[in-house]
Amino acid sequence: MNEKEYFEMFENYWKNLSDDYGCCRVQAIIFRDNEGQKLYSIYIDFPFEELHEEKILDYGKVIMFKKHYSVKTGFELINKIHKEKTIELNGMKFEDITLSFYLQNYSSIKNQLDYKWPIHYVSHRFPNVHPPNRDHHLFSKGNLPYYSSLDSAMIDWLDLFEYYDGYRLSNDLFRNNLIICLPNYKVKIDKIVIDKDKIFVKFLSKYKELPDNLICRYEYEYDSKFDRGNLNVNNNEVVINTKENLNKLSICLINEKTDEVYDWYEFYLVSFSGKDDIVEYKYKSYEHIFDPYLKKCESKNVEFKQNLPKHDKEFLETVSAFANTEGGIIFFGVDDNGGIVGIYDKELEGRVINMISDKLDPRIDPEISPFEKEGKSLVAVKINEGTNKPYFVREDTAYIRRGSTDRKMSRTESDEIYNSKQGESLYDGRHI
Repeated sequence: MNEKEYFEMFENYWKNLSDDYGCCRVQAIIFRDNEGQKLYSIYIDFPFEELHEEKILDYGKVIMFKKHYSVKTGFELINKIHKEKTIELNGMKFEDITLSFYLQNYSSIKNQLDYKWPIHYVSHRFPNVHPPNRDHHLFSKGNLPYYSSLDSAMIDWLDLFEYYDGYRLSNDLFRNNLIICLPNYKVKIDKIVIDKDKIFVKFLSKYKELPDNLICRYEYEYDSKFDRGNLNVNNNEVVINTKENLNKLSICLINEKTDEVYDWYEFYLVSFSGKDDIVEYKYKSYEHIFDPYLKKCESKNVEFKQNLPKHDKEFLETVSAFANTEGGIIFFGVDDNGGIVGIYDKELEGRVINMISDKLDPRIDPEISPFEKEGKSLVAVKINEGTNKPYFVREDTAYIRRGSTDRKMSRTESDEIYNSKQGESLYDGRHI
């Protein structure tokens, strides 16, 4: 599809959903300097409720703008951005805004924004606009709300935790960016409950009744095999009968007659992307979950250790490397060749938590799972890929994972991470 076709699809989508929206919400953070005003972040979406709030907080160097328009006015505003590449907020006109509908800037249903309802969204990245020099008094003007930092102001002003799953949402997505979201409130996958041989999928709608002709299509993987099927959705829950050794599940919620996709979700039993509030476990066999990793040798996501010495710098280096790359699992009670030797250290979990807490910066929260294999006690320490890279071993440096080994991060690699954070270092208190 070309850019014109993408926009037409986006336009048709909002026309189909316009009756579901109560208003259009526009929120923006604007910087002011000697050259005038510059857009730093602008976020447009369509709440289900009808809201009428209009609010401007002028801190001098930073202006925070929020206004609710009618749905019709909101779509006219998006059309103007697309056709004239301009937007006007409270008499301030901003130009050269190009909505890009290429794949990396446009997404439907599944997206990195973690909005609490299925959405179509499009984004536009501004040229780098750096925040004013860090100033703890930047948001302490007069009787206006006090914020300790720009991050704090953005989270509150953009309602990130009310409308987003904030546990994994990065503020970076809203820096130097325009984002337009079109949520679908008709139905979503709300909860997935994993039992020994069943999966319960629960649905939620803003309306009293679910859409007609709704079916749940699914595919799950077990023991390197696949099973698939379709289930009619007549109430707020369906039950999928599964094999015990489940590894992966994909669910697609669609209209059987029109093929409209309402929601989509995929998860792995072992994931390094972080916490998942949608999935809940009634039954969890750690031996089954970790068995595929124990059958392999050490790799980019797997490290074996027989025990944890009191001052184990290599362990900290591996934690840093996993967090800075794609995440991974450290197994205690396994020798270098993958042999199960077991570990009987009642204080291991506490020492792992204390070492990571004392020696890694920024903070990393490991997932620690004791389990048994071949009648011996093992411990798995899962480190998710970090959302606040780079992660340093204090009094040392940051590490990355290459193959089955850890190596020090180069200055170039470190600079690339900082540059991708769009000026976050000005506000997070760390020094490059």
